[in-house]
Amino acid sequence: MNAASLYPYDRDIIVVKKYGDYKVRISLLSSCRVLGYEDEKKQVLKGTVNNYKLDNNLSRAVSTVYQLAVCNPWEYWCTLTLNPEKFDRHDMDNFIKVFSEFIHSLNRRRECKVKYLLIPETHKDGAWHMHGFINGLLDSDLSPTGNKDYLTWKKYHDKFGFMSFSKIRDPENVSKYCLKYMTKDNSRNVTKLGAHLYYSSHGLKRAERIFKGKASFHGEWDWIHPEGYVKCKDIDLRETTLEEYVEVMQ
Repeated sequence: MNAASLYPYDRDIIVVKKYGDYKVRISLLSSCRVLGYEDEKKQVLKGTVNNYKLDNNLSRAVSTVYQLAVCNPWEYWCTLTLNPEKFDRHDMDNFIKVFSEFIHSLNRRRECKVKYLLIPETHKDGAWHMHGFINGLLDSDLSPTGNKDYLTWKKYHDKFGFMSFSKIRDPENVSKYCLKYMTKDNSRNVTKLGAHLYYSSHGLKRAERIFKGKASFHGEWDWIHPEGYVKCKDIDLRETTLEEYVEVMQ
């Protein structure tokens, strides 16, 4: 039995979301679960539920991370690690708790607030490191390293361990690049160890859904899922209009 077959779906639904001021993503969903439906029978074969949940969780996390990456004005791409002499590199819960308190304490004393979006990744031995975005740091917070393209943050380095920052020059490409860390294998490792698929500051901007329903699409898709579940088209409202591509069905 297919887990997805137990849920009622609408077919061929167009979803339009606005990312920031100009970017719009048009998606065609070949099937979309009906809002508010609860699976009361739970007649799913053993072993398929966990896979279905993992796929669902990963899909939602990828969508959210992409939204947070695109819709907020990030300044730096970062890699954060932990010094084993200062922290248990296998205890993500403790790191996130202390890191959140560290950022909160820092923000209480400054007008420019530090915000972050981080994606955890495990080494082969299960130790953690993080990749992601940082915004709100002052020039005085950062200092150069031996590599002119990278900076270090002394306060983080002294408290947690090695880290590096690089200035973001192409936000769109970096936003797509960050998703390469959200693979199914890495997500399975992360969830097995009890961590979240991403961590972020409160109050970050997300995409605004401006349409969901039956509509006709005119044009060529930028991306099509290998199995045809989703098709996507990104447009820039400075260069075109939504009406050129989407015609709402009456």
